[in-house]
Amino acid sequence: RLLCNGAINPGSTGVLLWDEPEANLNPKLMKKLVQVLLELSRNSQQIVLATHDYVLLKWLDLLMDKDKEDHVRFHALYRDSNTKQMAVESSDSYSLISKSAISNTFAELFDEDLARALG
Repeated sequence: RLLCNGAINPGSTGVLLWDEPEANLNPKLMKKLVQVLLELSRNSQQIVLATHDYVLLKWLDLLMDKDKEDHVRFHALYRDSNTKQMAVESSDSYSLISKSAISNTFAELFDEDLARALG
């Protein structure tokens, strides 16, 4: 809709800043949302997202295509346990982010579910 009404004109309207794009979104539409965002990016729209949603992050990681020159960068903010200062870890691959509270929480949930299923 933003493209149709001219609110976003890739390459000329500046950066698209979107905080928690998954808010109030049916999870079935998450993949489509990521496909649209990647297509906008491929057409010169710079996009900055802030999210706490594992599914959105994984779809970005799975659907980005280096052959199409997709440039997706993942950043995780965390508090350094030694210095107590805020720090950032960045990577072009979500799976290489080791300080991800989001991934760690989902891994813990998976482990608990598996343990329960196995008795």
